[in-house]
Amino acid sequence: MQQIFQTNATPAEYNRLGRDFPFPDLRNTLCQNCLKSEYTPHGYYQRYLIAENFEGYIEIRRYICSCCQVTVSLLPWFCHPRRSFSVELIHCLLVKFLDWTESVVSFLGGFAKTHGVKVSRQLIYQFKKRVVRNCNIILMEVTRQFNLESPVSNSNEQRNRVKDALNIIETKSPNPCQVSMNMFSHGSHTYLTP
Repeated sequence: MQQIFQTNATPAEYNRLGRDFPFPDLRNTLCQNCLKSEYTPHGYYQRYLIAENFEGYIEIRRYICSCCQVTVSLLPWFCHPRRSFSVELIHCLLVKFLDWTESVVSFLGGFAKTHGVKVSRQLIYQFKKRVVRNCNIILMEVTRQFNLESPVSNSNEQRNRVKDALNIIETKSPNPCQVSMNMFSHGSHTYLTP
């Protein structure tokens, strides 16, 4: 099981602190799985992260329930579950790609030059396919998180509806990590849930 926590640290600062980072303490927290026992520390593992101005391994804190043996991994909010790319980088990539009207090759070259991160054509198409497939989940989350009364999008086309939702996140949220974290904790969904 994964749990996302908010932090003001950048990926580089988080990495520099390593195991000395002030992780949330789950020792007095009741297990969410069996509701019988509290979590105990269960070490660390390394996870690869690609973010703007950072690429490398970071430490992830783990806890375990002594009763049911379920483990909980604490992910900083800039990590996207099951993805190497950071939430902010994925968000930025999708916003820019969905607005792009020229060739994919020119987009990828420009993105690599601007952000210092190389992305393959296959990966950008996979991200686009998944975010479009999750369009309704994203629209519901944006409406819920920002208490919107009017529709997020008036378009009938999924791609345009996703663009509208991502643009609302850009304008109403100081950080897409907040929206992603709330989305994951609310229903275990992300932009790119398969």
